Amino acid sequence: MYNPKRRRGLSPKLQQNWEGPYTIVKKLSDVIYRVQRSPNAKPK
Repeated sequence: MYNPKRRRGLSPKLQQNWEGPYTIVKKLSDVIYRVQRSPNAKPK
């Protein structure tokens, strides 16, 4: 999932813009999905 939030004190080049992995739980429409963080994801 894309997360454009920036942290202070760290170069933008070194910051990660993506977080995950996520799994799709349900398809609500053609462009909207309900997602859930995977159980094997590393905690932040």
